[in-house]
Amino acid sequence: MIKKLSNYFKSILFYFKGDIIENKLKKLHNIHLGEECYIFGDGVSIKHFDLSLFNDKPSIVSNNFIFHKDFNKLNVKYYSMFEPYWFLPIFVSGFKGIKFLINRIQKTHIKKFKLNPNITFFTDISNALSLKGNNVSYIEKTLMKTFMPFDASEIDLFQGSLRVEISLAIFLGFKKAYLIGHDYTHKDAHALHYYEKGNGTKLKPRIWNKDFLEIVSQHINLTTVTLNGGSPLLKSIT
Repeated sequence: MIKKLSNYFKSILFYFKGDIIENKLKKLHNIHLGEECYIFGDGVSIKHFDLSLFNDKPSIVSNNFIFHKDFNKLNVKYYSMFEPYWFLPIFVSGFKGIKFLINRIQKTHIKKFKLNPNITFFTDISNALSLKGNNVSYIEKTLMKTFMPFDASEIDLFQGSLRVEISLAIFLGFKKAYLIGHDYTHKDAHALHYYEKGNGTKLKPRIWNKDFLEIVSQHINLTTVTLNGGSPLLKSIT
């Protein structure tokens, strides 16, 4: 029921804002054709990297990365905060069952976004009523699939932050991307975020997001940056 209401709400928003949303996305489509970029995650390996060494290419970041103490050392051009309804006072989380949660950091997010007018922020269309600005672009799933250079009808481009970021990189025209902090793509992966204490617990070997990565790797050259080398599916570099 909640999912149906959510989809209905989004369809109403798109009905009134669809042309504006599409025109804004068209201006960004393939704007970096043939270039290279960095795509940052929030894995524990981030703790071991000097971020100032990654400012020679445009970066795509997501989630809470704007709170990283060295955020301004990067050449961040694009920011993905895709979580539906994240910028409403109360949002719906479906991570561990349906829950209505009070968002205690969204005001800080919005404040920091306004302080970075040169960064383009991508967010789900459900946030259109609460997150606004000339540098904000809204993502509507069906529309975004039309910008992909492959048939995306059978694959979810928005299941997790890495999928969103890689999809955006392809949409923007990047030919190559280095993944930093996306530790699930590492052979020796550990479960933990860089903003948590410790070095995490070692995960059992698995090929993560295999179906998605096999498809998108035909359209963008992906290399994951690891501490000790190795990846079960992607090219890697230390």
